[in-house]
Amino acid sequence: MKFMVTVTFNQKPNDEFRALIPAEQSRIKELVAQGVMQNGYMAASRSKIWLIMQAESQDVVQAALESLPLYKFMNVEITPLAEYQFD
Repeated sequence: MKFMVTVTFNQKPNDEFRALIPAEQSRIKELVAQGVMQNGYMAASRSKIWLIMQAESQDVVQAALESLPLYKFMNVEITPLAEYQFD
């Protein structure tokens, strides 16, 4: 299944947040290599992130998100997606 994940941050970046960015980037690369994280988009204002994730269930997506070093700073909304063909 595919899922759309909407991420907002619950505070402005501070020193702790910035220190975790390299680990966050590394973990994202691992999730991409595993095929769990497929695409990501960021609002031009950097206020919101949208992710397309692929997993067997929403629980697997949630666990992957919780493995991100910046997860404690995130508010996430997970939406299951259905294929839609434009005719």
